[in-house]
Amino acid sequence: MDLWSSLEDVGSLDHLPATFGPHVTLGERRELPAGVDKPAEWVKRFVLPSVARADRATGEVRAPRRASYGYSFFKQQKVARWVKKTFNPTSDLVGWLGEEAGALAQVTHWVPGKDEVLLMEPIVPRRNRLEHDLQEVATRFSAYRWALERARRDDLAGSLVAYVLSGGDAARRAHIIDKLEPVAHQVVDIHDDEEKKDFIAKVERTGRSGAANELPF
Repeated sequence: MDLWSSLEDVGSLDHLPATFGPHVTLGERRELPAGVDKPAEWVKRFVLPSVARADRATGEVRAPRRASYGYSFFKQQKVARWVKKTFNPTSDLVGWLGEEAGALAQVTHWVPGKDEVLLMEPIVPRRNRLEHDLQEVATRFSAYRWALERARRDDLAGSLVAYVLSGGDAARRAHIIDKLEPVAHQVVDIHDDEEKKDFIAKVERTGRSGAANELPF
């Protein structure tokens, strides 16, 4: 992923986009040396690392995982305390999904609530593996929808949520939404301020309800 192109959508550097991942932070402001007429090139050459981290076995450059981008977003929105990493259907909420649990894949993030569980997958529009990500999430959500219809607990609903992080043009973001709307219960476009606000409020509300009423599993 090109971090420079990710800055196209940024109006202020008070907060970095979630697509930068959890390990990129802003340092103190510094002045460029006098006479620098190409500041971007100067920063790339003298400040940024010259070689990206690569997989030792394949030599391929490794991008941060979707999970890292997603959790970074929750931290920026100050609701990460309610978000759990990696829902494992065979060991989390044991018995909720019945015998189907063993055939299901893990889900990236989840929030357990009193009467609802949010099962969430982040989508990073600028990732090189976007089409692979969309197919993976669509397949995963399709399997979960089938299992949720047969869930043993009528008083505990499951909500499948795909949240589309920053980056990408309007056409790409529309493509993502079109691909996932048929299988997700909700697709959140965080470029839409109202959708993002409602989503963050739902995460906090669900998390608080679960903390106040521990789930009986």
